[in-house]
Amino acid sequence: MRVRMVTFAFLFSVTLIGFFSIGTVRALDFADWSGTWFKVTVSETGKAGPVVPVGGDIGGNNEKASTNYLIMQNWDYTQNPTAFNVGYCTFDGSKWSIQVSSTWPILGGEPKGFLTLFQFEYAQSQNVLQEYWIPLHVKGTEAEETVGDITSGSFKHLGGIFLEKIGTPIVTQRGTGAVNFSGTLIRRNKVLEVVPEGCRITTAP
Repeated sequence: MRVRMVTFAFLFSVTLIGFFSIGTVRALDFADWSGTWFKVTVSETGKAGPVVPVGGDIGGNNEKASTNYLIMQNWDYTQNPTAFNVGYCTFDGSKWSIQVSSTWPILGGEPKGFLTLFQFEYAQSQNVLQEYWIPLHVKGTEAEETVGDITSGSFKHLGGIFLEKIGTPIVTQRGTGAVNFSGTLIRRNKVLEVVPEGCRITTAP
């Protein structure tokens, strides 16, 4: 009888410890996204025409898919709503560089899946200025063996528009339309071999 009681007490203790351990495992946090890089695919489908009142025909303003890079630098919990500071890196025809320092406000959801709005403006080339408004759904999965280590992630646009101004300093043509914008996570141990050197910056804001 004594042996059975000792065995029961041992198993009961192990069970309690197991439940306690599971209950105290830290869930994924927004701050865990800090320093995360994405490889971005972007394309545009729209129309453009000469600036009014000059008039003229409206023509196609489409751009094939191109690759850029984005880093979620850090999570700023002091903002309202809280937001990520992000950097967006593009190629201007001669070099890679961070073109945009913007924010991703957290509009809803939780660290493993949240909604945000990417609104930014950048010089696509010396003569072309681009503006984007893109709602995004960001998703991520952490490693089972390493809490807080995001091993897979992506974001997809939930619609999105662009406005293009051509001509510097005098705008001679404008374009507008839909923008497709999606990204796949770059593992931290692959950043140096995937992200162009001109894009790499620290995670500080």
